[in-house]
Formats: sequence, structure tokens, C-alpha cells
Amino acid sequence: MVLGVLALALCIAVAVRVSARRGPRPYRVPVAAKDVLGPEQWARVPRGNRFVLVVFLDYCCPACADAVRRAAALVSGQPGRIVLCVRNYPLSVDRRAREVALFVEAAKFQGRSPTSIGTLPDACGRTRAPLRDLARRLGLDWPRLSRDMAGVASRTVAQDERDGRALGIRGTPALFLCCPDGSVYRLRAPEQAERVLPMALLRSQTPPWGATSPGTPRPSGTGEIARCAHA
Repeated sequence: MVLGVLALALCIAVAVRVSARRGPRPYRVPVAAKDVLGPEQWARVPRGNRFVLVVFLDYCCPACADAVRRAAALVSGQPGRIVLCVRNYPLSVDRRAREVALFVEAAKFQGRSPTSIGTLPDACGRTRAPLRDLARRLGLDWPRLSRDMAGVASRTVAQDERDGRALGIRGTPALFLCCPDGSVYRLRAPEQAERVLPMALLRSQTPPWGATSPGTPRPSGTGEIARCAHA
């Protein structure tokens, strides 16, 4: 009797762990891809059978850092099919979260992407290294960085925050997959994009990959696009 109860408890525990690992399935959300990407990124997205994986994140959130690493791995494993767009949504109780988001956005104008920085935990964690010191270690021009943080980076982060609130985002990371046919899916994990790809490709009536109109911006070799894809 006791062994039976223990066996049942073990089966339940395993089932719960497996269910948690898989998480809820991707589900379609009634929003436009343009609203998920934002006006600036929408104008730069290449046309054709390209999926855009959008990640709203807080740079002081460890789970966000993990999600971006996994999303970048997914994109690199799907060359020519998915592009990655990282947007800001600083929700952390740490007041410095937004300041770090401004730092990252401004650093992009000096050729530094979030994944190449790799020192953001220092800015958000216990050490709270001054951003000026991080800039120096990364070889960034601090006066220029400061100007960009107060100017264009501030406008970009504010737009990302407005779009995130309009989408009803309450936690980070928040992942969306924008499909060529205009549909948008909410994902729990980057890997869930692979579940959506076959279905969306069957529905899509857009030209195949590479069949873009003249003058349409093309993603870089890593499957990234313009400002939003420096991840």
C-alpha cells in the first residue's frame, strides 16, 4: 500500500515537471505584427517568408538573458527563415533597469549589441558597477554615449514601453512570433517558434525567402535586422 502511494506520488511529480518544462502551447493573439514590432522596426522588416521573433526584456532580469541566448541560438539554426528583434521593457524593481536599457540602446550606435556586451549583470547586480566604467571597459565613447542615452535611446525605450503596455505585457521575457501571413503568436519559450513555423508556412501566400522587392533591406548573416535585432 505504501509503495503504491509512493509510486503514484512519483508519477504525479514527474508529470508536473514535464508539463512545466513544456509549458502552455503557443497561441495566436489578436494583434497586428506592426504593433508588436513598433513603427521603426516594421518599416525595416524584409518582406517574404520571414518570421520575426520579438523579445521584450528587462536587462536586469536573469530569465531574460537566458531567453535572448536561446532565441539567438534558434535564429542561427534557422538561417534565412527567422530574424530576431529585441525590445525594451524594464519592469525590474531595480530602478537602474531603465538606465541600463538606455545604455544598451545607445551602445548599439557604437557597434555594441546586447549579446556582445556581456557585462550587464554587473550593472544590475550587487556590484552595481558604474555605467561609465562599463563604457570604458567596452571601449565606448562616454560623452557620445551619454548624449545618445538622453536622446535617441530615450525615445526608443519610451516607444518600446508604450508598445509593451498596449500589448498587455505584465512580465518579462515576453515573446511573440510574427508570421509572414500577418498572424502573431505568443510564446512561452523561444523554442516554441518551431511549432508554429510549419503551420504558418502552409497558410502563407507570400513569396519564398529571398524573393523581396528591390530596395528592401535584407537581414545580416546572423538573421538579424537593423536596430531591433542587435541581440
